[in-house]
Amino acid sequence: MSRSTRLLGLGAAAAVLAPLALVAPAAVAATPADSQPSVSAGDWLAGEVVAGTGPQAGQGFLLSAYSGNNPDFGIAADAIVSFDHQEAHPEAVTALTAGLEANYEGYVNPTFPAPPEGQAQEQGTFLNAGTLAKTVLAATVTGSATDFGGENLLAQLEGTLASNGQALNQGGSQQGKGSVFNQTYAVEALAENGSASTTAAAEALVNAQCDDGGFPFAFPTGPEDCFSDVDTTARAVIALAAAQNNIGNAQGFASDATDWLGSQQQADGSFGFEFPAGTFNPSASSTLLAAQAFEAFTTSSELAPDRRATRAAGFVRTLQLDSVSGAGSLAGDVGAILSTQEDFNGATEAGSLSAFERTGATFAAAQAYGGLAVLDGTTEFSDTPTTATFFTEIAWLSSRGITTGYAEANGSTSFRGSQPVLREQMAAFLYRYDNEGTNPPAGAPNATFSDAVNNTFSKHIAWLASEGITTGYADNTFRPSAPVLREQMAAFLYRLAGSPTFTAPATSPFTDVPTTATFYKQITWLDAVGVTTGYEGPNGTRTFRGSDPVLREQMAAFLYRFYVNTLVG
Repeated sequence: MSRSTRLLGLGAAAAVLAPLALVAPAAVAATPADSQPSVSAGDWLAGEVVAGTGPQAGQGFLLSAYSGNNPDFGIAADAIVSFDHQEAHPEAVTALTAGLEANYEGYVNPTFPAPPEGQAQEQGTFLNAGTLAKTVLAATVTGSATDFGGENLLAQLEGTLASNGQALNQGGSQQGKGSVFNQTYAVEALAENGSASTTAAAEALVNAQCDDGGFPFAFPTGPEDCFSDVDTTARAVIALAAAQNNIGNAQGFASDATDWLGSQQQADGSFGFEFPAGTFNPSASSTLLAAQAFEAFTTSSELAPDRRATRAAGFVRTLQLDSVSGAGSLAGDVGAILSTQEDFNGATEAGSLSAFERTGATFAAAQAYGGLAVLDGTTEFSDTPTTATFFTEIAWLSSRGITTGYAEANGSTSFRGSQPVLREQMAAFLYRYDNEGTNPPAGAPNATFSDAVNNTFSKHIAWLASEGITTGYADNTFRPSAPVLREQMAAFLYRLAGSPTFTAPATSPFTDVPTTATFYKQITWLDAVGVTTGYEGPNGTRTFRGSDPVLREQMAAFLYRFYVNTLVG
């Protein structure tokens, strides 16, 4: 089954409705897609909600060119949940919920059309367990899963569970059929409602896990026919996160799944599918689902983002219309996430979104735009592609307000990762790191070093000295424009950590750092806590290269690891 067919299975329109009118979302503040990609995607999606007229007054819908530009209730259900997770656009949630509640019957209980004469084909009306579960998730947002359109949808979903916990379709030629993909929605919906059936459904889900750690689209009959699927695996991790209190070792199952998922990530951070066989197609929706999966078990905002999630989000941001690519006639679509690079190129060249490009963008935003949240608050650096070795670390540095980069003449912002870090810049970086991305107040003292009194970063340098992180040089200079050496960086970070008690090893882990080196203790501490790994040499040896300047991209890595290993981990 192709991925597009799979998505349509949970998202096809149920009926043709009366004429609709575009709804302008209330009180939507303009947000720059460059620095708030997740928020901007949500703003764009809210602007795509259309209002019914006449009997459908008060109802909202999202349209799909895949079904004749009719309302797609699968997209609506995804959008309701996504808006709720982002705590945004309550007016869109209200309108979409009203539209879904009034029209969900045909979505949850689809009817196969009569087949051509003499042609075998599935027939009849049936209850689709997957679309029912998605509707329950949407209804849960407004607390109406037990009374949605006058029906107890939660009880109906519980009624689809077989004795082995699998959520199966009911009725017609679909009776007793199901899929792992649908099961992930059932598990999440049951868990979100505190259902007693959650454990059985979650156990059925983990029992479908392949030996390689991934999850297949269809329930396997044995290990030999278990073929892991990117979208299903990502959805399974998200479901396991919701049901982690209902099943033992949920995080272990999810860890195996994300390990497999990580093995499928491309160099540019993307995920996708093979169709036809042997042809890889990167997809914004698949990539965003994977990003959400990698972050699913993050329980504190203080945790550093998963590097795989950051790379995935970075790829998607390259497909999002921003202040540059969305200029001119596309200004009204800033924030839209195009499904593929082909769609992005087509839209920017034409200066507009085709009906199918718009639907693909709606799918991406409604299904998983929360996966972009990991990059909210960051600056998009023109010289730091997602394939850059330290993309994650540089994005993190930006998200913490530690760096804003350089404003270039063409309006872009660069990071200049291959340039050395100057001592004055390091003072600014460390101050902002330790003070939540802020700069010293206007009344803070200036540095007393003879060459730093009037420096741009004088107050940052003064703080560095007051904290004992630097003592300057014997001639009372700081030498702000000199590059920071790697051995000096070790000393700065050791002191920033409060000069912790540490017994340096009797034998140096680096061939170029003798035990008598001035900063031997600080360098080996940096190695012991995992902030540096040094450079690999022959036969398993390592060097530190302490007299080399620290490059800006290396500094990003040092600070990221310092944060993760000394404060978080």
